[in-house]
Amino acid sequence: MTAGGLLIEQGAVTSRSLSHHRTCGSANGRCRGSASLEISSSETIPPYSIPAIEGTRKGATFACNGITCSVPLVEGVNNFTFRALSTWGDSPRMGNASGSVDTQAPFINGSLSGIAGNGGRFVSAVEVPASAGGATSGIGSIVYSLDGAPQAAYTGPFSAGDGTHSIVFTATGIAGNGSSQNVHVNVDTGQPAISIDPVSGTSGDNGWFASSATVSASAGGGISGIALPQYSVDGGPSAAYAGPVAARRNRPAHHPPAGGRTEIPIPPPPAGLSASSETARSPAAPPPSHRGNTGSIPYLLSRR
Repeated sequence: MTAGGLLIEQGAVTSRSLSHHRTCGSANGRCRGSASLEISSSETIPPYSIPAIEGTRKGATFACNGITCSVPLVEGVNNFTFRALSTWGDSPRMGNASGSVDTQAPFINGSLSGIAGNGGRFVSAVEVPASAGGATSGIGSIVYSLDGAPQAAYTGPFSAGDGTHSIVFTATGIAGNGSSQNVHVNVDTGQPAISIDPVSGTSGDNGWFASSATVSASAGGGISGIALPQYSVDGGPSAAYAGPVAARRNRPAHHPPAGGRTEIPIPPPPAGLSASSETARSPAAPPPSHRGNTGSIPYLLSRR
């Protein structure tokens, strides 16, 4: 007959008892560390005795001399059968026990999904998934905390918007072993805003300037700040913007830079005067048709 963990066998001339217990710190009936099955037996009628205890663990045999036996549990599920042998020589009934061991902490997996920008940042909202595995007993729960908020049960991917976020995932195995993973996410979906300051210079007519003009700008916006302001003049290559940019005079192709020389056609002279073609230095400013100020081009006259 059995009573609790005690198996008692009674025969005509022998009476033996067999007891067992499992040693471990357990959660949900599972051991989270080292564990063993402790078996003991006694023969109550002299002169008979118990010379040995034998049995199987997960199908593999074991045996101990004497009235006690300690059998370690291995990772996973352990099913035992055992019996105490008597010098009486009869065939005793078998006892049985089981125990599970899970010493493995879970691991957490996940891959952030979004449009990647510079410096490890994302320029779109980020989808945050997670999964867990590795625990011998299986995964009991996954929870997460976003930016220090109370933990919430993880039920599926969630979205992280603008800002710098700290997400802590915690997975717990059925046996009670747990592990955590901290994930940092930087998201900036804002577009930079560019502000052009009023152009400075001497104003002419029809939107032209009568002097070199200075153009300056500033940029802002976005959570992550401005990394590299650049500018380009008339479709040329981009250059780093470090301060105000001077826009100089833009002459037509037939009007060389100031100080250059060109042949200037001379109109017919007034009656009584003769004209000679003169190679003249071009003025320092564009012709009157290109800006609001006025001027003249000198040429030489001689009397006949």
